[in-house]
Amino acid sequence: MAHGQEVSSTVQNFGNVKQWNNPVFEVSYTNTSGRSQLFLPIRYQPDIGVSFSKERLAPGESTIIQIQYYTEEFGRFSQDVAVFISTQNDPITFTLRGNIQSFHPDAFTMCPRIDNSGLVSGPGFNHTIKVIDADTKKPLTDYEIVIATKSSKETIQADKSTVILKREKPGFYYIKVDKEEYEVSTIDKYINRNTSETVFALKREPNIEEEQKEDLVARVPEVPVDIRTETPVEEYDADENGEDEDEEEDGEYFDWDNPNNEEIATEEPEEQDLGDEPIAIAVPETIDTADFTLDGTLNTSKYAYNHIIFLIDVSTSMRNADKLPLLQASMLQMIAVLRPEDQVSIITYSTEAVVAVSNVSGAQKTKLNEAISVLKARGQSYGQEGVDMAYELAKEHFITDGNNEIILASDGFFNSKNFSENKLYRQALYQRKMVNVRLSTIAFGNSTKALTFMETLARKGNGSFIRIQEGKDSEAV
Repeated sequence: MAHGQEVSSTVQNFGNVKQWNNPVFEVSYTNTSGRSQLFLPIRYQPDIGVSFSKERLAPGESTIIQIQYYTEEFGRFSQDVAVFISTQNDPITFTLRGNIQSFHPDAFTMCPRIDNSGLVSGPGFNHTIKVIDADTKKPLTDYEIVIATKSSKETIQADKSTVILKREKPGFYYIKVDKEEYEVSTIDKYINRNTSETVFALKREPNIEEEQKEDLVARVPEVPVDIRTETPVEEYDADENGEDEDEEEDGEYFDWDNPNNEEIATEEPEEQDLGDEPIAIAVPETIDTADFTLDGTLNTSKYAYNHIIFLIDVSTSMRNADKLPLLQASMLQMIAVLRPEDQVSIITYSTEAVVAVSNVSGAQKTKLNEAISVLKARGQSYGQEGVDMAYELAKEHFITDGNNEIILASDGFFNSKNFSENKLYRQALYQRKMVNVRLSTIAFGNSTKALTFMETLARKGNGSFIRIQEGKDSEAV
């Protein structure tokens, strides 16, 4: 070969590769120059590794050149590698090509340095996770980290700003950091010995409570009016909670606040002399129509068996004292009346929807009560994902000739991606008419807009709408 050497090949095409694990392009090299040759040092490159079995060759001697390509990118690649020798000015160019379709868990994404500086000796390696405030850049503490792979999931409660993970082998990891009063941050990342640190800069969540107050103030009319007749009134007792009035489907309404309603004639009953004759009182035959039995559970003769799915909002906006604590009290009240024949599921949602309890008997009250008692409010409010999961669970455990119902407990603030109120209304209407799954709502908070959304959703789902404002309301659920 020209230039005083023979090489077995200068091009390696790996083709389509699944489980890419940095395969070696191995070349046989022979010195044919008649002079001693020395392979010149190659500057470190993170994506290329080159090694020689012998770096100095006498005339006629041979060696093996090994070339490896390192990347974390999927798809096609073509990489040229220049190797210089002491007896000529021009390099020998080797080319590596291929199409990476997936990675082996042990694959390296960067070329290991020869001195292994910064690496952990022995098997495994360390990876550092650092959490800081996005605005102040100050370290944060007291947060939750979820680390997941295709085959494992672990949760760490961190009380320091830095967490050191000990990993046995490289791989793709999903990492989620969740801290109260901050937006949840997630990342999908390939971690190996050379990716030593991941920094999460958390952003503070918007003040949901202030937004609700602003929304409420904006909707209070300047002149006090009767919201039913739209006429001014002399004395206006403002509804501090911004509650919308329920629609009257039958068109009739009795003003309980005004017993002297002009439309209702009230007369004092005339006194009658009944004399001393005994009065015969007809006692109607009693029918068992009570709502509850003696043990406090639902009356089977009046109510069909249920599959109830409690869909519970545990996002940050539910953290207020008039929301999550009242929600928990309401849930415990409903659990108390369930019968052994009733089936219960519990789904919670914030940044993600999770099935906390799936299709257990209403007799397992301890398990159900514990699932409610441990609820904590944090994260985003991805309610659409929760609703979708609830309908899937309702179909999976559908009770024929029974009551299949989703009960959504929320303040009505959804921030799912591409969320649409009208789309959710149509979904509730379809599921009720075509699948026979009802949707009821229990609403918390003071936002007029959110309460209207919750009430409309219940109407579309042919369910009930209940608003909880204080502890005594939860007892009437």
